Amino acid sequence: MTGNKWHLEMIAGGQVWVALSVNPIAGRALFVARDIVAERPYHEKYVHITWEECSLRKWLNGAFFDSLPARFKSRVIERTIKSPDNAQYNISCGDRTKDRVFLLSLDEVEKYLKSDADRRPGYGAHSKDWWWLRSPGEDQVSAACVHGNGFVASYGSEVGDRDGGVRPALWLSLDA
Repeated sequence: MTGNKWHLEMIAGGQVWVALSVNPIAGRALFVARDIVAERPYHEKYVHITWEECSLRKWLNGAFFDSLPARFKSRVIERTIKSPDNAQYNISCGDRTKDRVFLLSLDEVEKYLKSDADRRPGYGAHSKDWWWLRSPGEDQVSAACVHGNGFVASYGSEVGDRDGGVRPALWLSLDA
């Protein structure tokens, strides 16, 4: 990542995780998967949906989380997640959620991944070149995303698009 004085990565569950924020006093760090780990729709149906109710959130906190190594899972911190509204289109994000695994929001991706180069994903086993954010897009049937060139698309993609890449994020306890 460019612009940071530190660079911290770790490997867990076959994924490379990159630290976006480290708070040694609180004993936690925010990590995001360097690579796209899966291609999935934001939601299984083309309907009005928010992060709180979408099928991708359920998958991340269910099957994906369950697939992680036990020692790694024991360090993942469940957090209350507030997704800011999409101010550009005046679209509500919905209610707060409690998540262990989540997607970055529009605000977080711009705060922690400041340049297009920082936002470009690795591809791992998946060839997709764009990835979902948890923020709503230009309406309630779209979710914001990041294009392969690093451009943040606040207008988003249709929630039922099955080609969306997934780059999970999580908070991890720094205590061994």
